[in-house]
Amino acid sequence: MRHDLDCVPGASVIRFQFERLRRDVPEIKSWADALLRVVGDFRIVVSSNVVYSETEYCVVEFGYHLHRWLVCQSPPLPDFAYNSMESDDNPVVWFERVGADWRLGAFGQDSVSERIPNADLKAAARAFLTELDARTRTEVDLQLLPVLVDVGRSL
Repeated sequence: MRHDLDCVPGASVIRFQFERLRRDVPEIKSWADALLRVVGDFRIVVSSNVVYSETEYCVVEFGYHLHRWLVCQSPPLPDFAYNSMESDDNPVVWFERVGADWRLGAFGQDSVSERIPNADLKAAARAFLTELDARTRTEVDLQLLPVLVDVGRSL
């Protein structure tokens, strides 16, 4: 199942997309399993251009860090750097503030994205987290909220 906003008037200039959500282990037994063993084919699209894509991407771990950046920081939001426990090449994805906007980059990319309005980046992050929450419940039988809020670091 893929969800695109290409045809929606006023759609965000940026989208975090994932397909083929799955566990790469038979059972999620721990908080770390929830972060690292739920994977999907992931991509970041800015103005119809794919600026980052990865198969077997730790979408819950990315969601965890994105949620902490979006919800747990005081305005204005600081720069974001997603360092994955599964990667030696970090930061995997980053956003840096440029005036009132943002630029996005990723490890191994030669260029950064065009400027992304603050409201668009926040809307895309919220949309990603909402979709991730719904799909982890239905597709991999995982309640996302305890993972996002570190509930006892156990499931």
